[in-house]
Amino acid sequence: MKKTVLVTVAFLMLLLSCNRQASRVMITDDQSLTTYAAKIGDEEIQSECNESLSYAPYDDQIAFMDERVIRLNFHFLDNEARELNLTPEESRKFVYHLVENANNRLGRNFKMNLPIGNDTPNLNPRYKYIVQATPEGKRGIFHHYDEEHCHFFNKGNRQNNYDRDVIKKYAVQQDSVCNVFIIPQHPDSVASKTYSAHDTGIALGKAIKLGGIWSDRRPAWQYGTLLNHEVGHVLGLSHAWYKNDGCEDTPTHKNCYSKHDLRCNGEISNNMMDYNNSQMAITPCQLGRIHQRISKLRSLQREITVADWCNYKPNDPILISQTLIVPGARDVNRDIIVEAGGILKLQCRLSMAASSSITVNKGGVLVLDQAQLHNACDDLWDGIHVMEGGTVQYIGEVTIEDTYATKMDQ
Repeated sequence: MKKTVLVTVAFLMLLLSCNRQASRVMITDDQSLTTYAAKIGDEEIQSECNESLSYAPYDDQIAFMDERVIRLNFHFLDNEARELNLTPEESRKFVYHLVENANNRLGRNFKMNLPIGNDTPNLNPRYKYIVQATPEGKRGIFHHYDEEHCHFFNKGNRQNNYDRDVIKKYAVQQDSVCNVFIIPQHPDSVASKTYSAHDTGIALGKAIKLGGIWSDRRPAWQYGTLLNHEVGHVLGLSHAWYKNDGCEDTPTHKNCYSKHDLRCNGEISNNMMDYNNSQMAITPCQLGRIHQRISKLRSLQREITVADWCNYKPNDPILISQTLIVPGARDVNRDIIVEAGGILKLQCRLSMAASSSITVNKGGVLVLDQAQLHNACDDLWDGIHVMEGGTVQYIGEVTIEDTYATKMDQ
């Protein structure tokens, strides 16, 4: 009988030990950080958060850089006789093919032609466009028959390319959508030999005006690069042939349109932000500038981007099994798990989606270098779970905000 009891007790103890969860601690605010994490350095000057290349979508950063979606809607201006622009039926097909073609061209991202012999990487841009529907569920394509605003002039005494009146009058959801205005060139301008009524555009804040001869019904694909160029301006890019565009990987040049221009001896740019007959290349720095603007809280560019970072994906965690340094601000909608042998270093702002968490497993290391961890969606996340044998370290001033635990303490 005694032997049977001892065996039973031993079996129960073994069963309990097998089912016992690994112990863990929770880091949910600045106080628990100092309690459960090790300070390994004092605050130092940190420039990575402000450098464009910290936001370039290199392959090792893809887990922390979901593809961003830019909201557009389209306005077709015409005269009251409805003779200068596309019909509603034509415009729907035009917009569909235009956005499809522009997205396709972005995704292809050619290697840079200049400088000759360059090794500039051609990265996946990690952004694209959608046509935004209205709150009432209507397609984001509008028509306006307005004698006052139905012509585009980019020079002369009637020049109106910088004029915002048509935007003020017809823009829809301008707090969260980029409004694109398709405006015809004036028939008199088209007929003039001195006017040069070519396809053109201008970006004005969250709006774009595209001027063209829309009545000739040219296919939408011919305007794909024009749209990409102007949206590039909206997203923070300058013309690339100047010295002051902020990117060292966009060389200065004479900005020849094609190889037939004798000034350039066949050395023609293909960058999206130059004036050329390709406009199919975007450099890492340019892409970094775009994603940096989108990552900046309350920026114009962030406002017109779909906030996918708020939509928690519980079944698709980011797994860290090697060393990864995240140098710029990021917004993620998944759990982060630092596995054995993995080292994750966060250096700037990181927004975690509602209910998401960071788990540091045994043998994993999380380093917070002057980082800010929070939720950018007016919601709460679940903090840092440090499993037995996991390590959290921090450098300088680190802030942890918007966790369930801190909310309960208030």
